[in-house]
Amino acid sequence: MTLLATILIASVGLLFIPGLIGSNTANQQVKPFGRFALFAAMFNVMGVTVAAVLQLGQGLQITRLDWLGLWQPALYHDRFSSVILLLIAFLGLVVMRYAMRYLDGDLQQGRFIRWLCLTLASVQLFVISGNLLLTTLAWMACSYGLHHLLMHYPDRPGASQG
Repeated sequence: MTLLATILIASVGLLFIPGLIGSNTANQQVKPFGRFALFAAMFNVMGVTVAAVLQLGQGLQITRLDWLGLWQPALYHDRFSSVILLLIAFLGLVVMRYAMRYLDGDLQQGRFIRWLCLTLASVQLFVISGNLLLTTLAWMACSYGLHHLLMHYPDRPGASQG
């Protein structure tokens, strides 16, 4: 596995970790959880930036992840996906910072940040996925995360209208 693939997996993978923490834990420990999620988003921006700089001197990179056995997903990374990843990472950091300030004091702030991290990581995984199965799983995770973000306040009339 190349250095570029390792950086991409680490930066996107760290953003998945806050999404895997339970909502109750995230809501009870909202300050440390928010700091960790913000760190993960900043690390994601840095990792994607380093991967984009490394990509400048190379062409198309398709990395097969052979350590998973029979199911071998591939990461597809070129200059265009580097730009898209940078855009997603930067906008995700801005949205996360805004959401943390806007929802400060909300009882469900940790839950929202959790789903935001999961959605951002899923979108980035969708951009660099290199086979149909990984693309489908990332697409489903994006849809599921966006559903939870849009239904953050389910009792409001605008949230439940389809």
